[in-house]
Amino acid sequence: MLTRDIVHPVKKSVGGLDSLIKEYEKERMEEEVYSLIPLTWHGEMRMFTEIEFKSVVTQNGTLHEITSDEISSQFNEDRYNPRDGELVQAVDHLGAFCEAYLAIANGMRAVDFERTKTILRQDYMGKVIAGLRFGEIYSDFE
Repeated sequence: MLTRDIVHPVKKSVGGLDSLIKEYEKERMEEEVYSLIPLTWHGEMRMFTEIEFKSVVTQNGTLHEITSDEISSQFNEDRYNPRDGELVQAVDHLGAFCEAYLAIANGMRAVDFERTKTILRQDYMGKVIAGLRFGEIYSDFE
């Protein structure tokens, strides 16, 4: 919540920066947020801030990591409290791609922007997540 506006190319350009930011976010949540909210909310807040890119469902009070396809086919009901982290990550990456794409389109020719654009486009070619064809979405930017 404190560092979400750091653009993807910057987070990835320095080795270990991403994990350092993650640890900082966790510390800030512990020190500044959790004391302000009910204890019963802590588990769900941790799910959204610490494992935001994992697809999970709740069964019998226990969190289980599953896939997007399993959520779509078996657990897409409120009683499972599904959270499609794979889709969240794919959309996060698409946002990073758009940032890099627009930066380049506006004249910023940093190597990190070019690299981010290329790597993400390659990573998502042919991928379908939660029924969305991400390769086709990226292709629309050509």
